[in-house]
Formats: sequence, C-alpha cells, structure tokens
Amino acid sequence: SKEEVLGKTVIDIALYENLDHRKRNQDNFRESGFIHVPEMHLVSKSGTPVIVDSRASLIEIDDEQFAISVFFDVTERIRADKELKIAKDHAVNLIETANVMVVELDTEGLITTFNHKAEEITGYTMSELNERNWFEVLVPRDRYPEVWGEFERNLSDTPRKNFENPILTK
Repeated sequence: SKEEVLGKTVIDIALYENLDHRKRNQDNFRESGFIHVPEMHLVSKSGTPVIVDSRASLIEIDDEQFAISVFFDVTERIRADKELKIAKDHAVNLIETANVMVVELDTEGLITTFNHKAEEITGYTMSELNERNWFEVLVPRDRYPEVWGEFERNLSDTPRKNFENPILTK
C-alpha cells in the first residue's frame, strides 16, 4: 500500500531474489545517481517472483535529493522469450538431425536453411549456398521454368502434396 512504501527507498522495499544484486544495485545507484536494470528479479509482497525493467535517477529539488524510479513488469515477456527460444532450439535440432533433406527458401528463391542431410546429398555446404538462389544453383536449366512455376504457385496457393524435380549436386 501507499502507506507501506512512503518514506522508504526502492532498495528498502524491493525483495530481491538475489541479495548480491541488491547490494550491487544499491552501490551503483549511490555512485552514479542513475541505474538501469533491464531484468531485476524481485519478489512481490505475496511471495510471487516478478521481473521488472527498472530505471532510477537522482534529482535535486530545493537542495533535497529525490529518486525517481520507473518499473515495467516484464515477467510475461521474459517467460515468452524463453519459451520461444526453447521452441526455436527444438525446431533447429529437428531440422539438423532429420534424415531427410530440409531446405528453406525465401520468396525470391534464396536459400535460408540447408540442413546436414542436404549438405550430404548435394555436396554443398550451407556457407557455400547461403543467400544463393536455389533455382540457379541446384535446378537443371531445362527444368528451371517448370520448377520456378511450381514454386510461385506454392507461394500463392496451397502447395501440391508431391512435386518431384531433379537437382544438381556439386
């Protein structure tokens, strides 16, 4: 409540998960008059962990020092970022360990993903093909118009379940 915090500093009322962080933040604030802690781990009065983006500045008014602090609750964003990273790492692991060729192209046909099995089959490494055009490097010239046409249809319509075309290896 307002009554519980009036006259106290943020350092006094913040229940840090890590007391070392509290001491370091306190020292930094006293030395510089400003502090920004993008992920300050606190514990609410009820005991719930909370992550805040914290910014505080010392100001002087009529020869008295005051601290102005702003806190943004970023708990949900941090949680979502961690979940997204886990999902991305899982997807990357599946792509890299798949026993099939996995290739991802952008809308211009440039290669953006090329897994280990694709490297084995084609003889090219991802570093050799990164940002190169799939159709210009790996599609035989006589099949280029048909394969490019199918690619363009896939961008605008529902892809066919099966479409086979030969590729050129290194």
